[in-house]
Amino acid sequence: IEVIIKNFWARHWKQVGGRKLFDVFPELRSLNFPDLLLRVFNSGIPHGEKEWPVTIKGSASTYVDFEISPMVNASDKVSGVLVTFYDVSEKVKIRKKTEENETRLKMVVEASGLGTWELNLKTGEFNYSNEYLAAFGERERLSHEELLRFMHPDDLEVRQMAFRQAFATGWLHYISR
Repeated sequence: IEVIIKNFWARHWKQVGGRKLFDVFPELRSLNFPDLLLRVFNSGIPHGEKEWPVTIKGSASTYVDFEISPMVNASDKVSGVLVTFYDVSEKVKIRKKTEENETRLKMVVEASGLGTWELNLKTGEFNYSNEYLAAFGERERLSHEELLRFMHPDDLEVRQMAFRQAFATGWLHYISR
């Protein structure tokens, strides 16, 4: 518990030992946490939140997943609650950055009129933009195999080698006619 107090809540055991929860962590009051604890205690129904923003001592937001679970005694009565927190800040920051980058990329692609395509190499699912299709002079949706008929036969081996390389490196790049 000392690691959580020090690393997550940015406090020391001397500051928290023997004190009431909301005296030590007043920020929990503003997050409606006391009501959540009481609701779980009184109802016996667990409650959880995903990517809950928590500001700790004026720092940037930390995001947590948490669960409040009722603790039941031998008489099947709720005698307490168990609270678990998982720091998911890095996951949230990475997801938000990815969403931001995807938005930027979408704007660039739309403004440029470039055609794009995606191929899931495991499932074979193929998606592409209308601009990609238009580059082949087609107006109706085609399967991946149907679009491959537009490739120059001499470039099919170049493509296959590039895909094998992509499996190893995660980067697909090739030039074809």
